[in-house]
Amino acid sequence: MADGVEVARQAAADIESWLRRYRGTVGVINVEAHADFQRADIDLIVPGAKKLQL
Repeated sequence: MADGVEVARQAAADIESWLRRYRGTVGVINVEAHADFQRADIDLIVPGAKKLQL
């Protein structure tokens, strides 16, 4: 189980890093440690995001 948690943390960190470099990103909020977001299994919030175009 601990390995899975570490993989999820690293994945969120990698995605957060990518989003911060993406020119269309207005902002990124990491909410992994916030209990309300944990219950909903939400790690990152991208304010104002409608759709990422890759």
